[in-house]
Amino acid sequence: MNKFSAQFQDEITQIITVVQARLDKQAIPATTTPRFDQLAQVFAITDAEAGLLRCLIANHYDPSLRTAFEEWTGSPFVTEHLIRQAFAVGPALIYTSDSPLNIWRLVHPRDMGAGMPMAFELDIAVLEWLAGKPGLEPRLTRMLRRPAPTVDSRFDTQLQQINARRKNGAPLICVIAADEGADPTELLSAIAQTGEVTLWMVETDGATISEDDLLKLHRFARVQNAALAWSVADPRYLNPSLVPATHLQFAPHKTGQVSPQNAMILRVPAPDRTMLEALLKNRFPSASAGQVRQAAAIKGLTANHISDPRHENLKALTAAQLTHNANALLDWAVPLPTTMRFDDLVLEDGLKTQLCQLVTEIRAHADLWQDPEIARVYAQERALTILLKGPPGTGKTLTARILAGEAGVPLYRVDAASLTSKYIGETAENMRALFAAANRSGAMLFIDEFEAIVGKRTETRNEIARSYNHDTAYFLQLIETQFEGVAIFATNRPAEIDEAMHRRIRKVFDFQPPEEAQRAALWQLALQPFAPSPALLEFAAVLAEDFPFSGSRIKSIVLNAYALGHGSDAGISITHLRSAALTEARNNGRLPAKRALMRLDAFGDDQPRGPLQ
Repeated sequence: MNKFSAQFQDEITQIITVVQARLDKQAIPATTTPRFDQLAQVFAITDAEAGLLRCLIANHYDPSLRTAFEEWTGSPFVTEHLIRQAFAVGPALIYTSDSPLNIWRLVHPRDMGAGMPMAFELDIAVLEWLAGKPGLEPRLTRMLRRPAPTVDSRFDTQLQQINARRKNGAPLICVIAADEGADPTELLSAIAQTGEVTLWMVETDGATISEDDLLKLHRFARVQNAALAWSVADPRYLNPSLVPATHLQFAPHKTGQVSPQNAMILRVPAPDRTMLEALLKNRFPSASAGQVRQAAAIKGLTANHISDPRHENLKALTAAQLTHNANALLDWAVPLPTTMRFDDLVLEDGLKTQLCQLVTEIRAHADLWQDPEIARVYAQERALTILLKGPPGTGKTLTARILAGEAGVPLYRVDAASLTSKYIGETAENMRALFAAANRSGAMLFIDEFEAIVGKRTETRNEIARSYNHDTAYFLQLIETQFEGVAIFATNRPAEIDEAMHRRIRKVFDFQPPEEAQRAALWQLALQPFAPSPALLEFAAVLAEDFPFSGSRIKSIVLNAYALGHGSDAGISITHLRSAALTEARNNGRLPAKRALMRLDAFGDDQPRGPLQ
């Protein structure tokens, strides 16, 4: 038995000794019961109420006392008559509507039937408190979390204000108004660091707390002399109907909701970039200055996130924060993999060089607006908009994935169907929600078939056309005034995009069908994962010469050839690749001349059979 348990057992023994002495009409011996005395003080319990509690505690641990109870009152249960007789407290009622025993549910009345006196049962929480336990069911205990103490000088003023208001002894409610990108738990961590108050965060996870559970949480806080910090702004939690509120509470500010009367408003500023960079460098000393600067630019990053021990390195922290931020986009977009690199892209050299330079601009985009004067002068140029135009299958989507991967940001493909609606006004509302989520996420947007979103406006006067024109105009307005991230648009019909949108696009890249040398490189990249033989690669070079397939078509042909030979040990054979290529050409009406077909037929599966010159 440890020291803590020994103290508990000793206190229970002394409580039983006091009750036994009263029942035996003997003088009460000197006792020391600090935990019981503290409970009596916390709940402002009178001597008579304390006698009732002592009898119930003693009865719980020593049922043999019931015989003595019955000798005193004729009932083996704890009743008010027993307390008045044994403890000589006078005729006044002990358990009343305004008694702490009733208000805080420390005891529960037990109906003994008609003509019988009311008996009482002890709430098990009282025994748990005496044992040093929280006195809560596990489901409520799981809602509680202690914030990690953190020294943060930014909150010195708020801490002084709280201490000044607490001096009058009245219950205090603090409403936390956090700036965008600020973490309210940083203030709570600073309060926990002072050690002047025990602080428990109550995380409901969306569940509604019943009145009975609220009672238990508030009386737990009373016993612990603790403050409660609620994860949601529910006035019912702050002012429970069954019990008085605990002496200090915190709640997040909720837009549109009136703050409780006499509440203190506490502002939590977002950490500035300099502070974040210093914290990151201290936490991850091996990270480069560029990596630290890039991580500090991520929206929503806080000191608590940086100190989270679950993130073993800066890369893990960055990935976790970006993923968390991008969750808001899931209603409108789906994530695209960004594991591809420029080595996977086959383009004309000049275009590829321009795209490599664009990566640097994407990385620097967020830093540019940290200068207030730049942000003021270029208030309508906050968005970095990029248009990729060209025929289908020329690498536009792959390029978007590579740009995002090289820049180190997540990429989300916008689902045009989720944006557009047949109901007037809903499309505009969806667009506003999309860009608001994108701004919070820091992710890159990718919108394919862009002409479907901002097609040319018409002069038609019917209701549908007017609504479509309005949606296009609203999209242009959002891009210019609301969006501050990076958006990539792709189209194979650029002439159908509204002229006003063209003026708002900062970068335009023209993708053309691959030339023969580029097609040969595309065939090699597509076949490389299947360990091709030299003969198969030579045959692919002939396909590159005779068939003007795009990159996406070449990949489709390779996958179809693999399916034709699936199950064989040889993998992709020349026969299967030739069959898949001819089928694709036939479906698109692009069969080569007879001489080219004879050239292809000259290749066998093992080696060339003397291809025609």
